[in-house]
Amino acid sequence: MMSQAAPAASAEIRRLTVDDIELFCEILAEALQKYPQTFWSLEEDQGGDAMMAAYRHWLSGTLLGAFERHTLVGVAGFMSRPTKGRNTGAIFIQFTSRKAAEVKALEKG
Repeated sequence: MMSQAAPAASAEIRRLTVDDIELFCEILAEALQKYPQTFWSLEEDQGGDAMMAAYRHWLSGTLLGAFERHTLVGVAGFMSRPTKGRNTGAIFIQFTSRKAAEVKALEKG
C-alpha cells in the first residue's frame, strides 16, 4: 500500500514587522467588524495615534502572519510574561480572514 504525499501548502507564514502595519490594520478592521466583543484595549477604542502606537508595540513582539498569494489571511500573536521565575505567556490575538477562503476558491477555480 502506497501513501500519497499531502499537497504542498501554498501559505507562507512569517513574523510580521512594522513594515506590515497597513496589512495588519486591514485584517484587524475585519476582525473588529466581525467580533467587536473581543477587543478590549483602550488604545483601540480611542483610535488614531494611540491605536497605531498599540499596533506598533504588538508588531515589535511575536506576531505571525499567514499569507496566501501575497495576501495576509491570518494572524496569531504571542506575548511572553516572565513571572516569579516562571516563563508564561498568552496568545493575544488569533484571527483568520474571510480572504483565506476567497483565495482558496481562486486556486480551485
